[in-house]
Amino acid sequence: MAVSHYRFSSRFSAERVFGLSSPLYKQQSDYLAKNYYIVANLAEKASSCYVVNSKIFEKKEIEVKRKNPYLLPEDIEPVHYNISLAPDLEKFTFLGFETVTIDILKPTKKITLHAVDIKIKDASLCYADQSEGVGFTNKQISYSKKFETVTLECDRELNPGEAFLNIGFEGSLNDQMHGFYRTWYILDGKKTWGAATQLESTDARRCFPCWDQPNKKATFELNITVPEDRTAIFNTDPKEIRHLDNGYKIVSFPKTPKMSTYPVAIIIAHLKSIEGKDKNGVSHRVWAIPGKEEHGKFALECSIASVEFYEKKTGISYKSIATDSPKLDMIACPDFASGAMENLGAITYRETAALIDPKNDTAAARERVAEVVEHENAHMWFGDLVTMQWWNGLWLNEGFATFMSHCAMHDEFPEWDVWTGFVAGDFRSALHLDSMKNSHPIEIDVQNPYEIREIFDEITYAKGSVVNRMCEQYLGEDFWKGLRIYLNRFSYKNADTVDLWQALEEASGKPVRDIMARYTKQPGYPVVSVSNPSHIVNSDGTVALSLEQKRFFADGRKDKENLLWNIPINILYSRSGQNESAHESFLMRKKSSKIKIPAFKGLRTFIKLNAGQSGIYRVAYADGMWDCLVEAVKRGELSKTDRIGLLDDSLALAKAGYMKTSQALDMIAAQENDKEFDGNVWSVVISNLGALDHVLSGDKVAGTNLAEFARQLLWPVARKLGWNKLPGEKHTDTLLRSATLMSLGKYESLATIEEAQIVFANRKKGRTLDPDLKNVVYSLVAANGGAEEFEELLKIYRATEDAREKERIQVAIAAFKSEEMIEKVLKFSISDEVRKQDWFRIMVMLGQNPKARLTVWNFLKDNWGDFKKKYEGNLTLIVRTLEGIVNSFVDEENLSDVKKFFKAHPLKEAKRTMKQVVETIETNIKWRNRDIENIKNWLAKR
Repeated sequence: MAVSHYRFSSRFSAERVFGLSSPLYKQQSDYLAKNYYIVANLAEKASSCYVVNSKIFEKKEIEVKRKNPYLLPEDIEPVHYNISLAPDLEKFTFLGFETVTIDILKPTKKITLHAVDIKIKDASLCYADQSEGVGFTNKQISYSKKFETVTLECDRELNPGEAFLNIGFEGSLNDQMHGFYRTWYILDGKKTWGAATQLESTDARRCFPCWDQPNKKATFELNITVPEDRTAIFNTDPKEIRHLDNGYKIVSFPKTPKMSTYPVAIIIAHLKSIEGKDKNGVSHRVWAIPGKEEHGKFALECSIASVEFYEKKTGISYKSIATDSPKLDMIACPDFASGAMENLGAITYRETAALIDPKNDTAAARERVAEVVEHENAHMWFGDLVTMQWWNGLWLNEGFATFMSHCAMHDEFPEWDVWTGFVAGDFRSALHLDSMKNSHPIEIDVQNPYEIREIFDEITYAKGSVVNRMCEQYLGEDFWKGLRIYLNRFSYKNADTVDLWQALEEASGKPVRDIMARYTKQPGYPVVSVSNPSHIVNSDGTVALSLEQKRFFADGRKDKENLLWNIPINILYSRSGQNESAHESFLMRKKSSKIKIPAFKGLRTFIKLNAGQSGIYRVAYADGMWDCLVEAVKRGELSKTDRIGLLDDSLALAKAGYMKTSQALDMIAAQENDKEFDGNVWSVVISNLGALDHVLSGDKVAGTNLAEFARQLLWPVARKLGWNKLPGEKHTDTLLRSATLMSLGKYESLATIEEAQIVFANRKKGRTLDPDLKNVVYSLVAANGGAEEFEELLKIYRATEDAREKERIQVAIAAFKSEEMIEKVLKFSISDEVRKQDWFRIMVMLGQNPKARLTVWNFLKDNWGDFKKKYEGNLTLIVRTLEGIVNSFVDEENLSDVKKFFKAHPLKEAKRTMKQVVETIETNIKWRNRDIENIKNWLAKR
C-alpha cells in the first residue's frame, strides 16, 4: 500500500464547504457558528491519507457489473473517508463535510457516487501530488433519483492517480429508522432526542455521499459535534474530545479497519454502560439509556463467551480484526426497525434484543438475547472481516451468522438442547418458505435497493444456515479447516460463494461445490419418495429400496424445470425386534435410485430417511412404511429430531397431497405416548395443531372436535409441568409450559382460562406474577375479557419503561374478541403510545385473531394511504404487516379481495412477498377443499 500525506488549509475547508456568505449561513448563523468548529477541526487534523494499488477485476465480475445499471462505474475506488458531522437535535437536520481519498483508475470527466436525501453544498478535488485542483459548481452537480446517485462533472478530463475529494453537504435526521435518523426516549420524565444510524443495506448514502456497495471497502474517520451531555459512539473509541464554549463538544474517532459502508455506525444519546473484558483484554460494553444499563449483564456475558468461541473455531482473534481500536460496543436503541445490526465494533440493537430487566427475566428472553448477540458477533468474522462481493451473496453473512450463533449457544448453554431447537425452528422455517413456487435461490440476482431489501428473509437466514449445517455434518472437522482458509484468504476483502466452496474443497478433498452449489443456486429443495416394493429379502441378505426425487411444492404442483439435487441420504432402520437400529448413507445423484440395506428381523421394523434431519429434503413414504414409523414413535424408538422431522414432513406432505391429512394426525396422536414431553418436539405438535385449526377456520363442528383433541393431547403436558416452576427444571420445560398453557386456553380449556384470570387478579393484590407466564396470563385474560381488562392492561403498559413488558401487552390486547374492543385496540395501535417500530406487532397479532382478522384487514385497506406515507422511508414494516394479516385467509372471497387490493396498490418493495401471500392463501384453500372431510372423519372417530 502506497501512503501519501497532504494537508488542507482551514480557509479552504470552511469557506468552500459551508459557503459562509450564502443565504443558508445567514438563515442559520447561530447553528453554523457553533458547528464551524468541526470544519476547522477537520482541516487542522487532516493527516494521513491512504492510497492503494488499482484493483484488478476478474472478467466475469466486470461482465456482471455491466449487466446491473445500479452499480457505480469502476473508474474510481474510495480508499479513506474523513467525515465531519454536526447534527441538530432540535431541527432534526445535519451538516457534513468529508474528504475522501480516492484512486482514479482511468481518465474520466465524471465522479459518480451514491447520495439520497442529501444536498451537496460544495465539492472540489485536488491531487495528492498538489499538481492541480478542480472545483464543481452547482451546474456541474446532478442527481439521479432512480439510481440514488450524485454525479460531479468536470470541464476537463481527470487523470489517473491519488486524489482527495472534498464534499460539503446537508441532510435531515429522518423518522424512518434508516439512514441517519432521530430517536426519542424518556429522561427524567421528559421526552428527549438522540440520533442513530441503520445503514444496511443501501442507506449509508442517506448519511454521507459514498460508494455504497459492499465491495467498495475503505477506512473511515469521524469528527462529530454533539451536545455536551450526549455520548457519541462510533466503530472506534474516541481519540480526542474537544469541549467548546457553547455547550457542545467535538468528538474525534480514529480510523476504522477496512470495511464496507453499511457497517458504519453513529449513535448520539444520553447513554451509560457496563463493561467487561475478554481473555485478550478487549473491552465489551453494553450501552443503554441511563437506568437500563444494568439490564445488559446477560448480553455482556454472551458477547464475551461468543467472541472467545469464534476465536477458537476460526483461529482469528477479534482483537486483530478491530486493529487500532479493539472494543466491542453493544448499543440498545429505543427506536430500531430490525432486531440488531452488525456494525463493526458498535453493534446496535432493539432494547428487547439486548436488555433483560431482572423483574422480567424469562427463559424466552434469555434465549432471544443470546441468539441475537451471538448472531451479531459472528458477523465480525462473517460479513465485516470477509464481506460478500454483492448482495446476491448475502447468505455468506446471514446464513453463517445464524449457523454460527447456534454453534456458540450450544457451546455456552449445552442444557438448552440448541440443535434440536434448530431443527424445530430454523430448519422447519426454511423448508416452509422454500416450498413455494415464489421462493428464490439463496444466491439470487438482485440489482436495485428494493430487490436487495426483499431477500432479507428466511431463505437467506434460515436456509443459508441449514446449508451450512448440512455441509458441516458432511465434512466434519474439515469444514472448520476450510472456513479458516476462507477467512484468512479474504480478510478485509470481498468473496463470492464459489470462493467458499473452493476453500472447503482444499481442506476436505471432497466435491463440495458439486453437492452444495445446487442448494444455493437453485430455488426449492427435493422430496424423496421411498418404497420397499418387493418386501423380499435378497439372496445376499439385503432389502431393496426404490427412491425418486423431485422438487417439492407446498401446493403439490409439478416441477416443470425438472430440477435435481445431489442429496446426502442418511438412513436409520431397525435391525431386529429388540430396539436395535443401524445407519446407512449414500449420495443420491440421479432422479431415481435403487439401494440395498441389510435385512431386518421380526415385525417391529421401520426405515427412516434423513436421520437426524441433516439433509435439506422431505421424505414421502409408502403407506406401509409410514405405518411402521407411526408405531416406532409410539414405542419411543426415534430421536427427538427424527420425530420433529416426521411431524413436519407429514403435515407439509398432507397439504401438498402426497398423503392424507389423517395420516399426519396419526403422527401427532402418536406423540401422546411420550412421557418426557420434550419442549422442542411438543412445540412442533402445537404448531401443527395450530395449522390444522387454521385450515378448519369457519367450520364450527370440526373446530370443536379439534379443540377437544388438542385438550386431550396437551392436558398431560400441562399436568406434569403445572403452573409453577419446578426446582432445577430444564430451559425447554419452562418454554413448553408457556406454550402449552397458551394453547389450552386457545382451545377453550376452562380450567386454564380460570387459573389465568385468578393469577391476574392476584397480581392486583400484590402477588408476584412469574415473568415466564405473563404472556399467557395477559393474553388469556384479554381473550376472555372486556373493557375492564383492557384498561388494566393499559395501566401496566403505561407504568413500565421495559420494552419487553410493553411488547407483551401489545400482543395480549390483540386477543380481544368483541368488535368494540377490537376497535379500541386499533385506535390504540396508531396512538403516540405505540412506537412506529411496534405498530406492526399489534396489527399482525390482530390478523391471527379469527374474530379480528376481517376488521383489521379492512382497517388496513381503508387507511392504506396514510400508513404508506407514514412508513414511506421504511416500507419493510408495512410489508410485514400486510403479509401477517392476509396470510391467514382460507376462503375464495377474501382471496379475491386480496388480489384486487394488490393489483390496485402494487408495492415494488414487495413484489415477491405479494406473490407469496397469494400462493399461501391458494394453497390453504386447495388443502382445505381436498382434505376437510378426511380431517373431520378422523376427528369424529377419535
